[in-house]
Amino acid sequence: MSKKFTLLRLNCSFSPNSHHLKRLVYFSSDEIYHPPQDQPDRGHSGPFACDLCSFVAKSKKGLFYHKRSFHENPQTGRTKHPVEKPTTFIAEPPPVSQDSIPCPDIPPASPPDSAGDAQDTLQDITLEGDCLTFSFPISRVFHCPVDNCTFQSKTKSWFTSNSSLKRHLAVFHKRRNISTRTQCKICLAVLKSKPSKHNCLKEVGLFSARPRENLQWLCQECGVDFPSKTGLDNHSLAHKKTIIRANETPLQIPVPPKVRRDSRKKRIQQHAEGPPTNVPLAAPALPHQQENNVEQIPERPENI
Repeated sequence: MSKKFTLLRLNCSFSPNSHHLKRLVYFSSDEIYHPPQDQPDRGHSGPFACDLCSFVAKSKKGLFYHKRSFHENPQTGRTKHPVEKPTTFIAEPPPVSQDSIPCPDIPPASPPDSAGDAQDTLQDITLEGDCLTFSFPISRVFHCPVDNCTFQSKTKSWFTSNSSLKRHLAVFHKRRNISTRTQCKICLAVLKSKPSKHNCLKEVGLFSARPRENLQWLCQECGVDFPSKTGLDNHSLAHKKTIIRANETPLQIPVPPKVRRDSRKKRIQQHAEGPPTNVPLAAPALPHQQENNVEQIPERPENI
């Protein structure tokens, strides 16, 4: 009984030049394998039975190609597990960054009897979870809201002190991805915009009128005090930069060509628009006058 041979063409792709080499492989139809079929009886029958599934090959070559195709990963060379029922995975929503999580909306509490009671009740800075709340009017010296922490910060603007406080929380307390919320102590409203634009704070200001604390580190040039030596050093550095900027030679930057072209077009357009005038573009030329002061040379006599 003659065997039928099957011709298979294998395309092998090689690197950078992407040349495709075609190789012809001949093997008999008896050695062609088929995907394994799930059978209840996984017993082995025959000398060329697969030890991982119920497939039985006709030859050793057929068993080799079967294992390479269905039970071995060609990239890693590891043996694959037998085919099992597909597993259903439930897709989970991607994690949301804490930067995009706003502070929870807390309804304003009932207003107290007087504005002074409200300012005494609310603390200047509170930290609840990952939400840092600033209550205005606020003290110029920012204290760390973490218990038993002595960190203090004082700058010219409240938002720069806010940056220093957040940097302290991230470095020393490992509290990162903190969001900020501002509220008014007078009307207990959560501020959606800049605190300086709030009606209550326009009258009383952003900083409270409490007795000023006498801090340890004092600037000898302007008399401003700071709670730490680092703050004083940064302030002194700002004084030095101001002096250097005042004494340096001003930098003269040439006007770019585009700016010169635009200014020239504006000048031309300014003179080109409107009704014409009788003013001449240039003064009239002077009439040509013959010079009369030229000395005449006497004629030389002929008979000498």
